[in-house]
Amino acid sequence: MNLRRRCSPPSPESSSDNLCILKDMFATNVAYGTVQFNTTAPEGFYSVIIDEVIRQEACLYVESRTLGDVSTGEVVAWLKIFTIIQ
Repeated sequence: MNLRRRCSPPSPESSSDNLCILKDMFATNVAYGTVQFNTTAPEGFYSVIIDEVIRQEACLYVESRTLGDVSTGEVVAWLKIFTIIQ
């Protein structure tokens, strides 16, 4: 009898959240955050809790505000293509 089990890490979508780096269209790091996979976001976006803002002048993609207008712990929608999950 073979008692070995195959183990694999959970997919990112199965976790409740993941640390990430948010980038702008110039590939500059603009903030650190936590992606929430258990919430709804617009198509092509992640729902991200802002942990630390690096560049306050960076524009939000969905709203006409900047990261300087966002408080730590606030949730924003960030484009998936500009989100690097750690």
